[in-house]
Amino acid sequence: ELRTAILQGRLKEGERLHQLALARQLGLSPIPLREALRQLEAEGFVTLEPYHGAVVRTMTPEELHDLTETRLALEGLALRSALPALTPELVDQAIHIRHAMVAAPDPREVHEAHLTLLEVLYASAERPHLLHLLSEVVSRAQRYYPIYKQVLGTLPENLPTLLEYLQACRRKDLEAASHLLETRLRATSEACGQWLRQRSGKEEGRP
Repeated sequence: ELRTAILQGRLKEGERLHQLALARQLGLSPIPLREALRQLEAEGFVTLEPYHGAVVRTMTPEELHDLTETRLALEGLALRSALPALTPELVDQAIHIRHAMVAAPDPREVHEAHLTLLEVLYASAERPHLLHLLSEVVSRAQRYYPIYKQVLGTLPENLPTLLEYLQACRRKDLEAASHLLETRLRATSEACGQWLRQRSGKEEGRP
C-alpha cells in the first residue's frame, strides 16, 4: 500500500512518514509497519533517518544513471551467460510475459511481470547470485517508473522495443541483442534524467 502510494504520487518526495499515523491508517501495529519501511528502504523508496523516522526518497538523475549503468553491466553478463543454452521455449515464455506486462494496469503488476520475464529469459545462465543482484537493481529502478510514463511521448520513434530484444535473443545474436539492450536502456534513462533535471531547474527557479 505504501509503495503504491509513492508510485502514484499520493506520498510525495521528501515527505516525512509519521509512523503512528500511518499505522492507524493502515490498521497495523508499529512493528509490521517498521518492517515494511525497512523493505521500502532496501528497494529505494524511502530513507530511514535515525531519530527522525522515514522520508520518501527524492529521485535524482544521478541515481538513475548509476542504476542504469549497473543494470547494463549485470544484464549484459546475464545475457552472455544465458544465450548459448537459451531455448525457443524460454523465449516464447518471455514474450508471453511481455504481453502481460503491456496489459497490466498496475505498476506493481508490471514490475512483478518484469522480474519474472528476466528470471525466465536468463534461467539458462544458471547463475542465481547474478540474477538476484539484477532483480535488486531492477526493483530499485521501479521507483522511476512514473517518470518513464511521463517521457514516453518524447522517446525516439525508432527506439528498440523489448520484443525486438527478445527476438534477437531467440536468434542467439549476441551482438544485436547487446546493442538493442544498451540502446533502449540508455535512451530511456537519459530521457527520464532530462525530465528530472528540468523539474529540478523549475523548482530552483521558484520565488
